[in-house]
Amino acid sequence: MEATGGGSYAYGGGGGYMQDSQGFGASPAGDSKKKGGQSRLQTLVPLTAAQIHSIQVDNDDSFYLDGKEIQQIEFIGEIIEVNETATAITYKIDDRTGPLVEVRKWVDDQENPEQLQNRAACREGVYVRVVGNFKFFSKQKSINGFDVRPVENFNEIYEHLADVMYAHLAMTKGPLVPEQFQHSSLGVSAPVGGIGVGAAWGNPVATSTQLPSGRTVYAGSRVDTGLSNIQRQVLEAISGSMMDKGVSIHDVVKRLGPHGFSEKQIRSTVDFLCNEAVVALATLYWFYPSILYSCYKRFGGYLLAGLHRKQLTVNGITYAYFERLPVALVKDAPAVLFLHGFTADKTMWMLTIRNLPKEWWIIVLDLPGHGDTSFVQNGDYSPTGMVTKLHEVIEAINIHHVHLIGTSLGALYAMVYASKHPSKVATLSLLCPPVAHKLPDGVRTEFFESLESSGTNLLLPTTVEGFHRMIDTVLHQSNKFKFHRRLSEVLLDERMQKYESFKEIQQDLIKDTDNASSRAVETVEGLMMNTLLVWGEHDKICHPSGAALLHKLIKNSEVVMIKNCGHTIALEKPRETANIIANFLSRNCPTQASDCKDD
Repeated sequence: MEATGGGSYAYGGGGGYMQDSQGFGASPAGDSKKKGGQSRLQTLVPLTAAQIHSIQVDNDDSFYLDGKEIQQIEFIGEIIEVNETATAITYKIDDRTGPLVEVRKWVDDQENPEQLQNRAACREGVYVRVVGNFKFFSKQKSINGFDVRPVENFNEIYEHLADVMYAHLAMTKGPLVPEQFQHSSLGVSAPVGGIGVGAAWGNPVATSTQLPSGRTVYAGSRVDTGLSNIQRQVLEAISGSMMDKGVSIHDVVKRLGPHGFSEKQIRSTVDFLCNEAVVALATLYWFYPSILYSCYKRFGGYLLAGLHRKQLTVNGITYAYFERLPVALVKDAPAVLFLHGFTADKTMWMLTIRNLPKEWWIIVLDLPGHGDTSFVQNGDYSPTGMVTKLHEVIEAINIHHVHLIGTSLGALYAMVYASKHPSKVATLSLLCPPVAHKLPDGVRTEFFESLESSGTNLLLPTTVEGFHRMIDTVLHQSNKFKFHRRLSEVLLDERMQKYESFKEIQQDLIKDTDNASSRAVETVEGLMMNTLLVWGEHDKICHPSGAALLHKLIKNSEVVMIKNCGHTIALEKPRETANIIANFLSRNCPTQASDCKDD
């Protein structure tokens, strides 16, 4: 078998870290000086991969970000690759904001049981929190990891991102409190996490920092990245209100007045927090999280993957899609068309597409009744009906040849389309298609047993608990996607708005089951174009054994099994998915449509 990437397999084609006596992150006495006119931060600074790769190195191997010298950092991401030697472990970690980050952790032969357990758990596909510092060797930056441990709750990632944003504001905006507070009794007498409110850049008054997540990191005393007592209490008063209409300034004054804060102080604090966008974000999350989600859906495609929102109307259906054009589009060049699965939408592909070559012409379609594409009642939503609609869209966009990529139900549509319009399809990529269980010797999972016997579909939850069960089923490592209940409610509400259309589509699919079973072998055997089959090794929806069955029937096929992955491959392993697709297309069909094989 041929190894593919760091976590898939294919067939068919001496040192250490000694913590000083002052405790981790503590600043040695006298180390609060400036170096080269720039501030040195002894604080543990939370960073993203993008920030880490933007770190500047000076002539004496000191590291700078935003004009401040960085000593020790904290970073959270998913382990993509692990390489072990007798003396050290090297991790390649991805947080989806930039290139992979390489972290080296020296092996201690006197590790305690907890350390041994953490090291054993830090494997490919696991999210970890890294604490360490920068090293510069042979003109290469790297991170020396003091502590690498698994993330126990996915909310830690959200907290880390909040810490990153807050620390960035602190490093770039200067003093963190209104000028009128810097010398008042509110500051010095009411520290938060050990930081006096009067602290500003260069004022050595802080001994520790409390970040928005509530965690305290200990500093050498040059940086204040926390909120003052009154700022914290005002924020808590706003966030703590569960009224749908929000909270008024009078409610905050009434609540905090007995604690010795005047209305003038409270109003001034609210103005400051609003200027820093803290209240705005907190209010949106707690009271109007759907706005944040809508912004993600509306702007995420462009911000993450350079995709532009488009739409067109064909035979009464308005189709929404993302498009990314290369700088120079060659005439008759093939498009790379992505199809999502049942109850999903085009945004599921964004993290995968951001890792694909910029030279590709990419189309990401919302299928009828999904995402932002309209739904017509009593339409034909069987695979044959959907493929007819898909062909109409391909013709309307003027696509001459297409690299067709589908996942789950989208893979079934792609397969049927390729069998009906082989001359249109340059290559075919199928991610866990729900067809193998209809073949002789095919294995039905519990999901399909329940669906075909009683019509119960785990992909149509009506409660938050049901939504979480769905996540646990479609993902192998669902702990990476544990949503706060407030966000779960928003995502569930989004799905419930399309519940009736999803039910109608499901009914058409179930009605077509007998016909699909009888022609499944014929459809599969009729595929002559180069075909990629990708499966998650722990798929609970479409049994992984289906990969071998389809591989035997599809003449020009190859299979890649992704380790530590479930059914929703593009979400769980976006970078690896992108690498597999890019490798397949580069080997099987050049960019020019005229060079692609016509069947």
